[in-house]
Amino acid sequence: MLEKREALGNEGVAVMSRAVMAKLLSHERFQEAKAVAFYIPKGKEVDTRPMIERALEMGKEVVVPVTDHKIQ
Repeated sequence: MLEKREALGNEGVAVMSRAVMAKLLSHERFQEAKAVAFYIPKGKEVDTRPMIERALEMGKEVVVPVTDHKIQ
């Protein structure tokens, strides 16, 4: 699965990220939530940054975990 994701080009990641965002924004629980948690993507993970921006625009509290663990 990771190999398949890493093989995606930038446009493929963008397409998949938009699909995830559309599904998230239409989900009843997301719409009702007062606070939501996200991660900051690395590599070719789903780009959550537009979702974070939209959640903030909607007046939601956004939580992003922070770690001091160094990734090598």
